[in-house]
Amino acid sequence: MLDFSTIIPHERRPIFLVDAQIYRLYPELFSDNPCIRISAEENRKSWDTAGGIIADLVEIGADRDAFLIGVGGGMVTDLCGFVASVFKRGVEFAFVPTTLLAMVDASVGGKNGVNWGIYKNVVGTFTQPTKIVRDLEFLRTLPEREFYSGLAEMLKVFMLFDEASYHRTVRMFAGRPDPQLVLEREWTAFAELVERAVALKEKVVREDEREKDMRRLLNFGHTVGHALEMLEARGTWSHGEAVACGIAVILKLSTRYGLSEGVLEGLLSDLRSLGYATEFRTRVDRLMVAIRHDKKKFAMDQVRVVFLRDLGWPCIEEISLKQMEEMLYDLH
Repeated sequence: MLDFSTIIPHERRPIFLVDAQIYRLYPELFSDNPCIRISAEENRKSWDTAGGIIADLVEIGADRDAFLIGVGGGMVTDLCGFVASVFKRGVEFAFVPTTLLAMVDASVGGKNGVNWGIYKNVVGTFTQPTKIVRDLEFLRTLPEREFYSGLAEMLKVFMLFDEASYHRTVRMFAGRPDPQLVLEREWTAFAELVERAVALKEKVVREDEREKDMRRLLNFGHTVGHALEMLEARGTWSHGEAVACGIAVILKLSTRYGLSEGVLEGLLSDLRSLGYATEFRTRVDRLMVAIRHDKKKFAMDQVRVVFLRDLGWPCIEEISLKQMEEMLYDLH
């Protein structure tokens, strides 16, 4: 397991913001430094929780020399980055992501924020961490459902930019095996896929940190996925499960933009073989309410949607909310 002393800059005071479950599993990692434990349910990724963390930092006596280290999943890293970017007008911070989703997605790109009610990431900042340390050993204690939630984000990146890695990932996890058995057998190969997914996202972020152009492609599946995550069965879907279903929905709509029926059926079959839902139950009118509040809406009546013409060939279309609603009704 990693040594945190290698992360902390000289003359900085480390303060850990750590998932309470990670603290229970690895208490020895945090024994020598101030530690704020966070219950990592998505509904606690809120303004109130951020305020509570700031109150804890004040109580600890943190100042501009504080160095926050977020240890946990995406909810923890998002909160850590957000609090660090506003506390004392900004202090340095680092991430130690402990879930696959956080390793390949949430910790990468400098987006930090909190939800507002049921709406995701309405309040936030673009602030880059000083360092991100990915230790795949944390995956050995990661529940299966959380693992596959992260795998969905890897598949998203590979669908967009790397057909070979996409097929390699699907082959590795087809039939949804116990991920721990796969890791025991193919640790090095899987580590290479994680590294590749991160490198692809980092390349996009370097070219377009503020999401003015190319970075918008990373919203593939999220226009519908975020809405499903908020509404489907009242939050019982994980982020990755909702995004996977959102990808399936957008793939079906992508036939209007050049995706062939053969490729569509193959991709939907892949998603089903990995245990992801490719149909949604939420009423379209409720789905549209959430889409109208999504950050990806860029005008009063229009939204940018990422479609797929083929593996490795995405496109962004600006469509009206009315057109989006009609297309979703056609599927339902």
